[in-house]
Amino acid sequence: FVNFLRKNFLIYPQFQLTLIITQFLVMGGVIGLVALQITRSYERLKALGAQAGLSEGHAYFNLLNYQEDLVKSYLFAALFLGWGVSFVTSLLLSHKLAGPLVRLKRHFETMFQTGQPASIQFRRTDFMRDLPPAINNAVYRLAGKQNPAAGVEQIDKKKSA
Repeated sequence: FVNFLRKNFLIYPQFQLTLIITQFLVMGGVIGLVALQITRSYERLKALGAQAGLSEGHAYFNLLNYQEDLVKSYLFAALFLGWGVSFVTSLLLSHKLAGPLVRLKRHFETMFQTGQPASIQFRRTDFMRDLPPAINNAVYRLAGKQNPAAGVEQIDKKKSA
């Protein structure tokens, strides 16, 4: 658990923060629209009370005001809770998406520096696990060499099918 907390989850900030901020904005926009509709609904109910000739201090208006405040407070509590849950899940999910991209970038930089083809593998928990065999086959074919892991990759491909 301690190693989990020490882990750097923000490994590709531009990509990951874009996803997280977009998620926050969408969620905030949806909650904002819901809050607007709640306000409009209570305004209509208050207008009905005024049309019925009820005074401003009538229990009907006190109840509506209390209920509107209560509903909005729960709505905004749900928003902040949702933002927290969304942040954690978006960070973890984006980490699993960004990990292979960062590894792939490093892999190609290393191959460029050494001038030698090399096989790449992703972790079992990474997304896009079908990319390494395709990349490895292409890299070795372009280099005019046999992919040393070609047999292993074919076995892995059959297991995932």
